[in-house]
Amino acid sequence: MQAVTFEQLGGPEALRLREIDEPQLRANQVLVRVQAVAVDHVDTFVRSGAFQTALATPHVVGRDLVGTVLRVAAGVTNFAVGDLVWTNSAGYDGRMGATAEMVAVAADRLYPVPCGVDARQLVAAVHSAATAAIVLQDVMQLTRGQAILIEGAAGNVGRKFIQLAHQLGAVVTTTSAARDFDRCRQLGSELTLDYHEPVASQCDRQFDHIIDTSGKVPLQANLAALNQGGQVTLITAPAEKI
Repeated sequence: MQAVTFEQLGGPEALRLREIDEPQLRANQVLVRVQAVAVDHVDTFVRSGAFQTALATPHVVGRDLVGTVLRVAAGVTNFAVGDLVWTNSAGYDGRMGATAEMVAVAADRLYPVPCGVDARQLVAAVHSAATAAIVLQDVMQLTRGQAILIEGAAGNVGRKFIQLAHQLGAVVTTTSAARDFDRCRQLGSELTLDYHEPVASQCDRQFDHIIDTSGKVPLQANLAALNQGGQVTLITAPAEKI
């Protein structure tokens, strides 16, 4: 079968489309015929070595896929042949990557595609949506009525933060380019601010949570905008030294 692999760390020139053996299932794994994959920044981090992690041999690139179950191994009871499934944790920590015709996925890292959901749209969204869910629910433990500022909110991850924070009942403020204000409001932002200007010069709100998606906002400015006991989360490396 065909797969996109790399043998040495490096830039995109390290990637090769090649023939590899069909994966052999181990206990508690599922063989998936891939329909579509997504390409994320983290894939470039794995390929370049910026994200140091154990790699399978041969290493197939990619984390996110959607596809159809072809076979299930011993011990798997929650999936059956023909099921439409997805995963967003392939391709690192020794696991086979996503960009191949068939991929062996551990059953506990595989999820059913909900009825009525477009599979290709889902695989394009799962990585950013999972980031938002983990940060808001597991890290921040956001609760209804809390005030949250999402900086750089018009990006792929930022839009997921807006939607989920709004669904959780938070009071959402966002920063973005002015051309994206309408979109941010549609997704659930109550107050939209221009990210070219400091937040403090545009509003006098204080926040329980602040998410910086860019790493470009001075940390001190965000700390000054927090309520007592508030929390700042960066989902990228800061541009300034801390």
